[in-house]
Amino acid sequence: MRQLYDYLPDAVLLVFTFLGGVFYSPLMAAIVGRFVFHALRVDEKRRKWRDPILIADLAICFLAVLVASGLVSYFDMKPETLPAVSAVLAYLGPRGVEGHLEEFFKRRRRR
Repeated sequence: MRQLYDYLPDAVLLVFTFLGGVFYSPLMAAIVGRFVFHALRVDEKRRKWRDPILIADLAICFLAVLVASGLVSYFDMKPETLPAVSAVLAYLGPRGVEGHLEEFFKRRRRR
């Protein structure tokens, strides 16, 4: 019987083994967060279930983990918060983060 590792390319295995403890858990949390967003879009009939945009969503997940690791280290949060921050950033996506930041800075200017 073949193992899962027999089907994965060597580059993917190298990434998961090299960055396994640091990157694997936040990446899985980001993928779950992005798929929650995708499922909501499917329920609203704004996307198909098997949409090619899911490939771009995986890229968003990788970027969300990188940004989340920077935010966690910048704000001196505990490392255990990295999966949660990456899931939230992946759920919001680039447009959601931009919209929330614009709203935040508009409120600060009014004061």
